[in-house]
Formats: sequence, C-alpha cells, structure tokens
Amino acid sequence: MARRLGALNEQKNDLESAIQWHQYATDLTSGSDAGLVRKVSDLRMKRAEQEIAEHEQFLATRPNDPTSVKRAEELAAAKKKRAEMLIDEARKRVERNPTDLQLRFELGEHLMNAGQYREALPELQRARQNPNARLRAMNLLGFCYRELAMLDLAMKQLEEASKEILSMDAMKKEIVYNLGLVYELMKEREKALGCMKQIYEADYGYRDVAKRVESSYRQDLSAH
Repeated sequence: MARRLGALNEQKNDLESAIQWHQYATDLTSGSDAGLVRKVSDLRMKRAEQEIAEHEQFLATRPNDPTSVKRAEELAAAKKKRAEMLIDEARKRVERNPTDLQLRFELGEHLMNAGQYREALPELQRARQNPNARLRAMNLLGFCYRELAMLDLAMKQLEEASKEILSMDAMKKEIVYNLGLVYELMKEREKALGCMKQIYEADYGYRDVAKRVESSYRQDLSAH
C-alpha cells in the first residue's frame, strides 16, 4: 500500500509525499528491497533537479526582483545538495563494486564537479585503467591538476591523452582546448596558440577558439 501511495503521489507530481511513502515502504522492508532504495534516491534527485530548475527559471525571468539575491543563494545551496547526493550515490555503488572502474570514473567526475579536486584524483587515476573511460579520465585529471595549480602534471596528462586520439573528434577538441589553457597559464603563448589553431582548422565554431586565434593575428599585425 505504501509503495502504491508513493506511485500515485509521484503521478500527480507531489514528490515530497512520494518520497515519504517510498521511504516508509523502504523502512518496512528494513532497506532489503534494492528497487525501493533506488526509487527513494531517484525521487530525491528528481526533487533536487526540480528545485534547481524553479530557481533558475525565476532568476532568468525576474533578475531585478528584490528576492533574487536570496533565490541565487538558494540555487547555490540546491546545487550543492545535488552534488552531495550524486557523490553519496556514486560512493555507495563503488563500495558495492570496488573493482568496477567505470563506477570509479563516475565518482571522480562527481567529485570534480563539486570542486573536490584532491578527492577526485585517486578515483580518476584508477579509472584510467578502463579503456572506455581512459581518455575522459585523463582529461578530467588534467582539469583537476590545473585547478590545484599543478600545471606540469596537468600538461603531462593532457599531452599524453591528446597523442592517443588521431582524429579531431569531440573528445580530442576538449583535451586540446584544456591543454591550450594550461600552456597559457604556464606563459607558453606559442604552444597555447598552437592548440587553438589545431581546433580552429577542424571546427571554426568551437567555444572561443576563433576569437583567440584571430585576435593573435591582429596583435601580430599591430606589432608590425
């Protein structure tokens, strides 16, 4: 009955009540029903997404509203809560399957998105051993090292990842772009520009590469 009431409340989009009834059903089964446990966490995530969407909608349509500062704080808090829920879920999955490197990658990605760069490092380092997640893990490792101001390690990681992809596909563009940003921070202007030019030749519209490349030519002209 509790499960049924939860489902009915979900149908009419009363997520708070749906969560309460499914939680009650989970408590009745002492958490032994994996489907119910999953359902509660899915509903909580759905509620968090809904809350974030409501705040974003409000701020987009009424930026000058006197309550907008408070709404912006609530939005930040809701996003933080969602990030913590994602990390918590990913940790539980890793605990159940510690050798699954795809799950390690997902945990590392959620930690990185939450700004927990140091905690993300060991998970992403492990995930590199999974051929399917290897390049994405190396790209995120480069990002984490950059954020931790370990620029030489970021450069090494991204250079290696870039060499492993031959065609300029979406993944390579992202890696080469991130590598360009690292070179820029290292004051390696020519190398940074070289990265942007590689992407420019393949995809003129990618992020801000056109602006970066074209302005460099304008600077050269004005220098002469």
